[in-house]
Amino acid sequence: MTPPNRKPWFYDSTGAGGEFTFPDTGREMGWLIDRLAHTVGYFPLWRTDNDGTPPRDITLTLEEHVPDKHMRARFTCGDVTGTITAEPDPASGFVSITAEVVGHEPFRAYMDHPWEEFELFPPGDTTAQADEGPGRMSKKLWWVSLSVAAWPVLAPLTSGGRFNAIVPD
Repeated sequence: MTPPNRKPWFYDSTGAGGEFTFPDTGREMGWLIDRLAHTVGYFPLWRTDNDGTPPRDITLTLEEHVPDKHMRARFTCGDVTGTITAEPDPASGFVSITAEVVGHEPFRAYMDHPWEEFELFPPGDTTAQADEGPGRMSKKLWWVSLSVAAWPVLAPLTSGGRFNAIVPD
């Protein structure tokens, strides 16, 4: 798959106020993978929150975590089970997020962390460098919102233009 046609940006995770872009995103990619693994372990229950569509429960289970390098979680939503994997994409400097269901990869996104919130982009995305990505994840990783135009596979899960999932209260 082709990464987005833009440079990834990562706000300095140490709080020193720096910013990193390709090719200097290695440490930040590892930090993001570790943070995603921690989030799955701490918040295993999620719920879809889509306009006009009944909510669906999502259960996440951390299956594998290699610090700085790899995170794989199993997800279950109704009768659908699959995996979500996060790994560095060293050729682009983004973190690659993939979902697999029954040996098929219906979803791939490239993630960076330009400021407080995280941004997600589909393969080959052409969003301008200064513009926000079609996918967003909250700074505390408690919600995700993805454009159905960017990821059409999500259209059956929402009646609106966005797929949203949250950690329920």
